[in-house]
Amino acid sequence: MFLLYKLFGQLVMPLALGLMLALAATSRWPARPARLLLLAVLGGLWLLSLPVVARQLMRLVDDRIPLTPLASLPQADAVVVLSGDFPRRELCALHLRHSGKAPVVLFSGRMFEGDSVRLRQLIALTGLEPQQLRFEQASRTTSEGGAAFAALAAREGWRRVLLVSSAYHLPRALARYRTPGIEVIAAVCPELRMPDRGMMARRPLEEKVTDWIPTAEGLRGSSTAIRELLGLLVPSRR
Repeated sequence: MFLLYKLFGQLVMPLALGLMLALAATSRWPARPARLLLLAVLGGLWLLSLPVVARQLMRLVDDRIPLTPLASLPQADAVVVLSGDFPRRELCALHLRHSGKAPVVLFSGRMFEGDSVRLRQLIALTGLEPQQLRFEQASRTTSEGGAAFAALAAREGWRRVLLVSSAYHLPRALARYRTPGIEVIAAVCPELRMPDRGMMARRPLEEKVTDWIPTAEGLRGSSTAIRELLGLLVPSRR
């Protein structure tokens, strides 16, 4: 099931989907419709590769989480941080812990081996005790992580948690980690959000010009945004 999930997720991304359509057009379709489809595929990939387009797509998910000052967040039983974007998410969670927002930090989700080693080094520098830490690093997807969290929270007796992830990922993560009887609150440090529009408008002219040049990073950003938006269409199991 996990393999099918990952394969489907990759196949509906712009690059793979575009290449499959192009292959179908060149092998089966009459010449004129094939050329039109190829032009549409290339035009779509070009458009999605523009950094300016990728940024606007990312804002569709990033802006779904309202900006809440960390000092205004309520006290909780635990801070739950999802793996990814290392070490920004982890630093945000540790900051909340040291600010007294919660006594425990749960690191949720599988990590790359190198990131896992660096995480333990980072934790060692903070001086946190083992009883202040929880690790759930078996889950491979956000849905698996949400299910594992629900079981752990029930054992721990948690009633309120602060969920830390990148702002673009939090809308989908909240849907997967939402659990009956537990209040799950989004917590986003400033470095986990996109730069505000005012800051982007003040960039040098050469940076604004390059926003209209296709890049691999632009296509990756658009694909990430599309993945998150599609994920919001999938209902949570709980």
